[in-house]
Amino acid sequence: WNVNQDEKDYLQPRGVEWTELQEPNIDFLKDTPITKIIININEMDKRRAFNEIARKEIGDKFKTTYSSGRYIEFNNISTDKGTGMLKLAEMLGIKPEETIAIGDNSNDLPMIEAAGVGVAVRNANEQVLSKADYICKRDNNHDAVAEAVDKFVY
Repeated sequence: WNVNQDEKDYLQPRGVEWTELQEPNIDFLKDTPITKIIININEMDKRRAFNEIARKEIGDKFKTTYSSGRYIEFNNISTDKGTGMLKLAEMLGIKPEETIAIGDNSNDLPMIEAAGVGVAVRNANEQVLSKADYICKRDNNHDAVAEAVDKFVY
């Protein structure tokens, strides 16, 4: 609902499938298990303020993270990128210490901390940079993932 053109321009080249609501009403989801809620608020101070208001209303029923310099994310309290990565590694027979995680924002922190090697791209936020085992020389727009693969895989 109320999706601005900037957001449409951001999502379209990324291949994200989404549906714009015609009105601010999500009653049709009442019987649907919800894994994640993402809200676009471009200014970080407004995202933090929204988080404070949401916490007063819903308490600690969700984990809150920020991503892409535009989103506040409410995730299931029992899961995050770190638990997802470790579960996938287990399913594939990969030891946790043999994993590499690359990230740039607070939603990536659990994954970076859980990985055998946690990698931050050059333009990651301070939290991610402080937790990473390695900081790429390149940023996420200039082949940081390729740099990490070259360094740790080949």
